[in-house]
Amino acid sequence: MALNLKTMTKKELRPYLQAYRPLFEGWTEVGGEGFLRISGPVAQQVWFERLSGGAYRPATAVSVLVAKHSGMLFSFLDYPLREVFPRDHDSKSERVCKAMREQFVPSIASPLNAIEVCHFCEKSAIDTIPDAHTLVALNAYLGRLASAQKFLDIFRRLTHNGKDLPDYFEERFRAVNAIQEALQRGNVKEVLDEVRHSEQCRLLKDARQPPIPTGIDKC
Repeated sequence: MALNLKTMTKKELRPYLQAYRPLFEGWTEVGGEGFLRISGPVAQQVWFERLSGGAYRPATAVSVLVAKHSGMLFSFLDYPLREVFPRDHDSKSERVCKAMREQFVPSIASPLNAIEVCHFCEKSAIDTIPDAHTLVALNAYLGRLASAQKFLDIFRRLTHNGKDLPDYFEERFRAVNAIQEALQRGNVKEVLDEVRHSEQCRLLKDARQPPIPTGIDKC
């Protein structure tokens, strides 16, 4: 007879989440499902996805806060630690901790560094409008103007300079235009700081671990 496994609830996930809490010292607990840390224009999230089969799945991704709704460096753990059933938690949790330290990029065992994150994102980027927008914004914010121009050129090529652009990419097109104009005026960091603050508040709105760590703006 097939097992009728249900998706784990947040309440059921909580003891497993707290078992991993010591690994994320200085991170903010968000949404009762994971942890978040922020350094300037970048944020890294690690969460424990509740799967329909009853297991949880550790995952990570980076958000570039100066580009709305960006997400890069998304990854799971390698098998056999990719999914953990409650019955296996005690026997696997130490190995899961070790795997997260070794496999997640950027390393959760090292301070979050925006320049390093930028390099990782550039290496993993593919020719898509969201990736190009993200890297225009991040490089511009960090003052890496040659790299910002490189990804601006890629963005213009991918969007055909705005001709026949689908509606769901129009916001990104306007955002890149605003970055280009701000670069010409010399106030790009000020313009992108407004985006950064808005995105940071969006990520932190469900935070459950007060106070907000030092260096994170209050919303």
